[in-house]
Amino acid sequence: MVRLIIEKRHVKEGYGKPCEGIFWYIDNKIVAYMDPVGFNTDLEHVKMWKGIKHLYGDVPFDYYPRGRVMVNEVRNSDGTLKKYKAFIYIDDCINNSEIIDDVKYHFSINDCDIVYIGSDGGVTSNHYRCHNCK
Repeated sequence: MVRLIIEKRHVKEGYGKPCEGIFWYIDNKIVAYMDPVGFNTDLEHVKMWKGIKHLYGDVPFDYYPRGRVMVNEVRNSDGTLKKYKAFIYIDDCINNSEIIDDVKYHFSINDCDIVYIGSDGGVTSNHYRCHNCK
């Protein structure tokens, strides 16, 4: 298991909750920004890359394989939490069981229903593509 978490926000308030956010896979490490579910994450690859690109070379935000985790709450009719559903949008070149397991672990979504894993998402059907996959 590999990881390099750049920022996990709202840790105390979101303790025990699954997280959602963005990640890159760089030099065999997951580089991620994440928030616990319910904090209306505003994380965008383009915006967050500006703060870390100096660490990885002056390349565009979509140079390295990347992805996003989104989590939805599913509630019972009385409003109580029933379960979480997670969606993992990920570049095809890193869509393998080892990396998916790392993403699930680090975003704390192992106990969620995983509804989708794949590269189609965002604004286009080829949104999550690194420079090698374009």
